[in-house]
Amino acid sequence: MIGFVTTPNSIADFFVNLVFTVPLLGFVWLEMLAMPFIGFTFTDPADFVFITLIPLTLLGIAWQHLRRTVSAGWLRFAERAAFAFAILGPLVPLAALYLAAWSASSVIGHWPRYMIDDPKNISGQSYDLYISGVSYAMAFGGWSMIAFGALLLHLRNRIPSSRLVWMSSLSLIAWVLFVGEPGGRYLWWLD
Repeated sequence: MIGFVTTPNSIADFFVNLVFTVPLLGFVWLEMLAMPFIGFTFTDPADFVFITLIPLTLLGIAWQHLRRTVSAGWLRFAERAAFAFAILGPLVPLAALYLAAWSASSVIGHWPRYMIDDPKNISGQSYDLYISGVSYAMAFGGWSMIAFGALLLHLRNRIPSSRLVWMSSLSLIAWVLFVGEPGGRYLWWLD
């Protein structure tokens, strides 16, 4: 099985599951990057939020990057924003998936299971609202990945490289935990 579909019984099971989770990261990142562009019908104004935030974010970071002198206040803000994007990028979609699963459990009577309870076959008014929220949360994940990457590029010569490595490692760990979390919510969503 891919990911932590079941709770690991030992440390060895944890590392075996981790080995299967890491290759899935490339797929997750590509899906997250595409979600602001393919996840919506673009018939409602809210569908344009992340597709508008992406160029605005990139233009704002590029404008700051091209300035000859960058203020210490901006560098603190950019570093804190990169840290927030590293953590919130996978945390927001995971929280939305757990809320959708919780709503699905009230409809079907038990916690939804991977490869058994297809998210598309469950319906209910509140569940449909949470599923819509998952789409926006996934788009947030894509936007946060783009913003995080742009901020790391912007900060690469302006802060110590140890902090860049620390933020990158933190982001990688957060995304591995998103894919391989024990409840298997992302794998259930892919079902």
